[in-house]
Amino acid sequence: MFLICFVVFSFVLFKLNIHFEAKVIGLRSANEHFYCQNFDEGHLLEPVRSGNLVFPAGQCAEPFIDVEDIVDVVTAALTEEGHREQLYEVTGPELLTFADAVREISTATGRKILYTPVSAGEYASALMEEGMPSEVAGMLGDLFSTILDGRNSHLSDGVQRALGRQPRSFAEYAKRTAASGVWQAPAATKAIA
Repeated sequence: MFLICFVVFSFVLFKLNIHFEAKVIGLRSANEHFYCQNFDEGHLLEPVRSGNLVFPAGQCAEPFIDVEDIVDVVTAALTEEGHREQLYEVTGPELLTFADAVREISTATGRKILYTPVSAGEYASALMEEGMPSEVAGMLGDLFSTILDGRNSHLSDGVQRALGRQPRSFAEYAKRTAASGVWQAPAATKAIA
């Protein structure tokens, strides 16, 4: 239920093109990019664990951003001087396709994990077969076909300007997350005799 509420909320914000604006400190931030953590939390986790991420991203390149970088930027903006009236669009340091990202996860875990691109319609159909309501599955298909159209295939310098350092790479994220064990393959269930 949380995933459905989150997706509906995200979809509404995206469609209305609303940007977070904290007028108290003058910080503005706009970000429609995928987060690294989408792979270890939420709807992409189980497909990664199972060894095959089926997703409608094709060969679209994304500037995956580590949520820890976003937290660091917001913390700096709230606690340090010099951030008033700044716009920080934060991205990761490189453009990666979902196939590239899954390859990084595969390398970090030492497991063979695949990425299988599908159309938005095929993805929505698969979600409905898994029991998701057709309205939500259709909305997700529409959402991903819209945001994965190349509009985010660019890098920005928000992390560098706000923090004076490069953003964390996807490879760093993958190594750190693999070490937590979250991407271990599901244990085979044994039949009870």
